[in-house]
Amino acid sequence: MADIFISYKREDQARVKPLVDALEADGLSVWWDSHLEGGSAWRRRIETELAQARCVLVVWSEASVGPHGDFVQDEAATAKALGRYLPVRVDPVEAPLGFRQTHIIGLEGWTGRRREAPYQRVLAAARGMSQGAEPCSPSPPPPALATSPLARPRLAVLSFAAPEDSDDQSAFGEALAEDLIAGLSRSRLIAVTPRQSSLTYQAQGRSAPQVCADLGVDYVVQGRVRRLGPRVRVSVDLVSGADDRSVWSARHERSVEDQFELLDEIARAIVGAIEPAVLEHEQEAMVRRDSRQPGHWELFVKGRRLFWRSTYADIREAQSLLNQALELEPDDSQTLSLLSHCHMFYVWADVTADLQGEIGEAHALAVRAVARDPADAFAHFSLGTTLEMLGRVAEARAEFVRALELNPFQAAAAGMMGRLAAFEGDSATAIDWSDRAIAMSPNDPHLFLWHWNKAVAAFAAADFPLAVERALETVARAPFLFANHFMLAASYAAAGRIEEARRAFAAGRRIKARYTPEALRICFPFRRPDDAARFAQALRTAGWDG
Repeated sequence: MADIFISYKREDQARVKPLVDALEADGLSVWWDSHLEGGSAWRRRIETELAQARCVLVVWSEASVGPHGDFVQDEAATAKALGRYLPVRVDPVEAPLGFRQTHIIGLEGWTGRRREAPYQRVLAAARGMSQGAEPCSPSPPPPALATSPLARPRLAVLSFAAPEDSDDQSAFGEALAEDLIAGLSRSRLIAVTPRQSSLTYQAQGRSAPQVCADLGVDYVVQGRVRRLGPRVRVSVDLVSGADDRSVWSARHERSVEDQFELLDEIARAIVGAIEPAVLEHEQEAMVRRDSRQPGHWELFVKGRRLFWRSTYADIREAQSLLNQALELEPDDSQTLSLLSHCHMFYVWADVTADLQGEIGEAHALAVRAVARDPADAFAHFSLGTTLEMLGRVAEARAEFVRALELNPFQAAAAGMMGRLAAFEGDSATAIDWSDRAIAMSPNDPHLFLWHWNKAVAAFAAADFPLAVERALETVARAPFLFANHFMLAASYAAAGRIEEARRAFAAGRRIKARYTPEALRICFPFRRPDDAARFAQALRTAGWDG
């Protein structure tokens, strides 16, 4: 058992070595993986050394705080839970969220000499921790079961079961579980247990509530991998520990050709489905709960549920709940972002006398969200959406690209890329991005919007029969939104099916009696003048008097 386990990114190996040499010269035993070779046992070796070390020295750098620093961040989370976390910094960076409460010792200017003050601070802290002291005030271990409705839900992914005599299927199952942990960890709405805890857990014969209690989580993801000839079948189940209920389950079967491509495809499908399923279950639980003093998470979840019901009264109530949530956590980027969408709703629904004022308020909230958490993909998506409403398309596209860099599973950003392309008349690109969004998150509340993109793309391509077909799909998915009926009405009219166009417009008008030309320009922002004129004329043919 080593005194010190060093967690670092491989890119920083040359900078970490002088620190290792100095600590060993001062009589401390150090374990780091500089000579560890790959193979089936290397992860187990790391997990064992991490668990046994008296002190875990985490090296924060530009590489380890970035989107590819998952291993370091997972090791740091485990160290905090164990009370052995000692952070140092070799670049002028801020630690990721969740690691900023503990003082970080700065080594940015250290030359490698043992007598220099920055190193002496590290040495004193490491010696203290290796002797049982707590100089860095590490966080206490998590509670036995995190089922409080006032906090974001916690989730663990277990290794996928495989036949005992099949090493390749076992390896595939472990790799899939790791990819799910990495993907789900990008979410700001779910707290995911680090792989060191969940992938070494032996769940055989234990119920989901027992597993959740052992790991301190609310939900567990478990599954099985089985190869049948040239095909692989993956079954997966998301279970709530509180009521031992299967919240969501699925089965994926694919042919085995390129295993890496297969792994990516299945991981994307599962990650995209799990967050909406967890949030839907949380929303159901919060509806049944009547708290006198609701916490931030309860207020946020109830507000989110009302937002997606998408009526004026629901949005007003959602806005009230989200403002209460923001009073409790003023810097929460997710709350700021969802409030931004409330203001955008008033513009989309044309229920405000000051469309530009509401867009401005939405934009200001989204800017605050990004400033509070620059690594929040949903915040960048929200900012991009406000920029699109302002007509700043190039900036909007850059925000959506950034959202997808931060979270490749951010389906809403992919859907907005499809929307931009649809209104620009680039139908092929619009279809590609919209289909990607649908595949990423088939249970997402945004789903009808991505089908709507495809109807717009067909209209812009002057394929009006196809526009009708796609608009019908959109209305079937969200018949409560007048814009879907208006899209169908314009498509029917452009296709020469006037009576059907008038019926579709009448259905939309029953939901929305008045729709102004300014709202039409903002919400149907065709970039080519001919497309905009064609759409407006088709809507007039259907009965619009704008």
